[in-house]
Amino acid sequence: MALLVIVGLQVIGGKYGDDEIAAWTWLLRIVVAPLSILGTAAFVDPGANWRNAAANGFKYRMAMAFSVAMIILALATLLGEPLVSMSAYDLFTRTGVPITILQGLLMAAVGAVVFDRR
Repeated sequence: MALLVIVGLQVIGGKYGDDEIAAWTWLLRIVVAPLSILGTAAFVDPGANWRNAAANGFKYRMAMAFSVAMIILALATLLGEPLVSMSAYDLFTRTGVPITILQGLLMAAVGAVVFDRR
């Protein structure tokens, strides 16, 4: 949510000029996959016995660690942009690969927690 507010305010403030689509694309790359997997989990049978079982602690900690890493990387990119000597477009392009790799690890970990014993 904080990322959406930050990018939204920056776009409204004209920070990205003609490159605002790069900011939205970068943000969507971060939020669509987690929201999709959590949305999918909403369609899982609510009467299943797994609802009463605790999540696997290791899987949960891994998902939490990747989530925190993603938030830190995203906030560092947005808030650190004024400190680097490149355009916002270049920064979003260059951080795309690390964010995509981290996103894959995050989705695997979240999927392991959400769909464990289902």
